[in-house]
Amino acid sequence: MLILSNHLKTIGMEMPEHYVTRINVAWVRTEGELDDILLHTENVFLDYPTGRYKPPFPIVTLQYAILKANEYTCVNYFAVSNAEKESEIHELRQAIRKGVTIVPKIETEQGVSNLFGIVDAAKTSIVMLDKDDLYMNIGKNNEKLEKLVHRIRKQCDDMDIVLLELAGVVFHG
Repeated sequence: MLILSNHLKTIGMEMPEHYVTRINVAWVRTEGELDDILLHTENVFLDYPTGRYKPPFPIVTLQYAILKANEYTCVNYFAVSNAEKESEIHELRQAIRKGVTIVPKIETEQGVSNLFGIVDAAKTSIVMLDKDDLYMNIGKNNEKLEKLVHRIRKQCDDMDIVLLELAGVVFHG
């Protein structure tokens, strides 16, 4: 699965044939902007930054993002940051229409520890790992990070879950 930021289109980058467009709601300034993006985009990975501790902070609410995920059939994936508790993921699964894959983003040690329950609550086959945020969550401990990354990769393999990991960055000037 290749997920590319919606911002790449705005810089004129030629997009590959098969990809999913990621819309990070933290970077959306208004509800109208989100509507406009969704109206003109296919195969969307809508990424909502719950519990975000670094700027930019989302202006669009989680409730509005859920409403739009249910309204726009182009939204095929709904990611939620800082997935830690099965109960919160279960509530999200209940709120999002069938056909949308919930993608829990694992960014904390608690999220790694609760992975089985989180996956079960989401009824998903995809998880996203944010190693940078996990690193910060565990006090910048390299050895612990390596162990946790190995653990989540093994757990995903054991459960036959796709683990999405960052693979590079694009700089534009």
